[in-house]
Amino acid sequence: MMEKLRNRSPLAPAKLAALTAALWPLAGFAQTTTQDIRMVTYNTQDDVGGSFGGPSPSEVLPYLSTMIEAIGQEKYVGDSLLQLPDIVALQETTSNSATVAPIVSALNSYYGSSIFNYSTYQATQSGGDNDGNGPNALIYNQNTLNLIASVGVGTPGGGTSSSPYYGEFRQIVRYEFQPIADKGTSNGIFYVYDDHYKSGSSGTSDDGSTDGNLRNLEAIIVRNDEAANLPANAAVVYVGDYNVDGSTDAMYQTLTAPKSPSGVSQGQAFDPLNPPTNTTNYEPNYTQNWHTSTYKNILTDSDTDLDYRDDLQTMTSNVYYDTPGNLDYIANSNHTFGNNGTTAYGGSTYNSYPTNTSLNDINGNGPLTAQGILNSDAVNGSYGSDHLPVVADYSLALPGQNLTWDNAPATLVNDGATWDINHYLNWNSGPNATTYTESSTVTFNDNNNGHYSVTLNTTVNPASVTFSNSNGNYTLSGSGTIAGTGSLTKTGTGTVVLSTLNSYTGGTFVNQGLLQINPTPTVTIAGSALPAGAVNISGSGILKLSDNVTTSTVGSFPNSNVNISSLSISSNGTLDIGNNAIIINYNHGADPISSIAGWIASGYASGTWTGPGITSTDAQSNSSYGIGYADANDPGDPAGLSSGQIEVMYTLLGDANLDGKVNGADFTLMAANFNDSVTNGWDEGDFNYDNVVNGDDFVLLADNFNQFASQSAVGAADLAALDAFAATNDISLTSVPEPASFALLATATIGLLARRKRAT
Repeated sequence: MMEKLRNRSPLAPAKLAALTAALWPLAGFAQTTTQDIRMVTYNTQDDVGGSFGGPSPSEVLPYLSTMIEAIGQEKYVGDSLLQLPDIVALQETTSNSATVAPIVSALNSYYGSSIFNYSTYQATQSGGDNDGNGPNALIYNQNTLNLIASVGVGTPGGGTSSSPYYGEFRQIVRYEFQPIADKGTSNGIFYVYDDHYKSGSSGTSDDGSTDGNLRNLEAIIVRNDEAANLPANAAVVYVGDYNVDGSTDAMYQTLTAPKSPSGVSQGQAFDPLNPPTNTTNYEPNYTQNWHTSTYKNILTDSDTDLDYRDDLQTMTSNVYYDTPGNLDYIANSNHTFGNNGTTAYGGSTYNSYPTNTSLNDINGNGPLTAQGILNSDAVNGSYGSDHLPVVADYSLALPGQNLTWDNAPATLVNDGATWDINHYLNWNSGPNATTYTESSTVTFNDNNNGHYSVTLNTTVNPASVTFSNSNGNYTLSGSGTIAGTGSLTKTGTGTVVLSTLNSYTGGTFVNQGLLQINPTPTVTIAGSALPAGAVNISGSGILKLSDNVTTSTVGSFPNSNVNISSLSISSNGTLDIGNNAIIINYNHGADPISSIAGWIASGYASGTWTGPGITSTDAQSNSSYGIGYADANDPGDPAGLSSGQIEVMYTLLGDANLDGKVNGADFTLMAANFNDSVTNGWDEGDFNYDNVVNGDDFVLLADNFNQFASQSAVGAADLAALDAFAATNDISLTSVPEPASFALLATATIGLLARRKRAT
């Protein structure tokens, strides 16, 4: 706006009391929430003028929308993702049609989607639209927020003492919002007052009265309206151009007083950049003078002469102190966009890159750059505003939504690839594009504009996840995690490849198609894309573990990193374990070994690993391998399992104790049960699932004897024992090929081959 009539005489130094030099106090602990809300207040400096800056409103200043677009590229507190503004409160517009609608159109064109809308309420003002005047207005993100009401508070009367709203020059507007996810309920409602207070220093008189008194009269209007018309526990944010020099201003003290001027104990404003001196009694700090170089990092006017903190966002205590169930302020987020203190007091942010580092975090976060904003007319009062915007982030806990994966063409805010929280509009709630919020029911189907590749780089807690694809194959990858108590279900005939490390506990249900569990090589801790919950495979569903899902290699699985609580396979369901091992922790229920052995036997039908049941594509192509199993309840627990565990493992035929090798220990187990009928007896020597330990099992063991031995090679005594056992039990070894990795002494090898030829 135009230069204000202020007393620029030196002011007495103020005590710095509870403020730090950096002015980033911690305003309580922010809750874990599911929707972030970015709020902006921006004085647009008469916004229009003949040839930009002239006295006659004729065209929108071209860089107003550019500044708001750049705010949408600024990284949200705590992450590096694009965070769009959800509320942009404007001051000094000409009208909704002349200023606000063109800005909204430019924003939607820039982001490539119909994201932004504006309040159609046309505020009024006393006087003309130019020369530091003009009505308040508001833009909002219609994909995240529902604008319930826009209420004009009072009729501006300026300095006319006969007006019931004496002191109000530009009509105050109270906006009522609710998150889209809460629409139709009474949850999550909050209020925003947009106000442009009288300019001028407290002791000057610009319009027939003392300017400081006029500001205070307007603050009285705001506080009394809040007390009379809003619930006692209302979550309220007061934004706008306050036009104050410090906390000593009467207007500021009225707004932040514990009681309204009408005597009601509600609506007190809290300033994140001027915390109370007494947090127990919430006593505001009224000693601050911001018109000094000490506070250069929070000054907002003007961008060519930084010397005043005009523009503020303050809020009620339940917002400031994060009372559960309503809007919460995100600590440390309140800041001046374009000014972080690297510009000198009285200096200019225009043409200030690279010494001005305030916008460095937008680099790489969209097409606009710090240099492109700061070294352009976006921060020059001739083509943009002379004010700098004030930005703050808030959060709201929300109920879950019913969301489906993106079906719109990719844009800057809808890339069709990223699953995150509250940033990308890659989801649909009914017909509307929206962001993901926690506790939502999410579905990935074929109505997705061909976006089958999904990247998850954060932790999400959905109520459930369903892949119902048939026409295309999904991949889910990245460093993120599907966590929480929800489930994952696969339907449809298509494939889903899951490569994230997950921890959801609601179970995995494969009813149709293929769910493939890929290794997660970037993860250094034990774990898998298949978490520790229940696994249910039914219908024609296939659950496939890709090779090396566990962090161990074949032949060295003392335990598995794939741990599940229960396993159920029905109808033609198939579990393909590849070359992996699975631990089933059944200690909460009955021992399921009979069912598991039956599923493995079914998978080994007709002597080949073809399924359904439990099978292994690796065993199909390698006749030396099969699927072994062991139960902690087996006598002696030869597999060394913990109580209540069953292990299912791709391993060498003959590996009775599942230690990844075939040696004398396995031979001893088999020999002890030779010619016996057994049930569930892999670890008793039944390697071909015919429920008897006989010569066929011995041949399988002998074929792999000493494979993957981790100690010294087998000795002559072991060979003699094998040979003697075969001879005693009339087992022919002529079909057993020479083990390639025996590494035997030459004489022992010759002796074994000679005895094989004589065996009958």
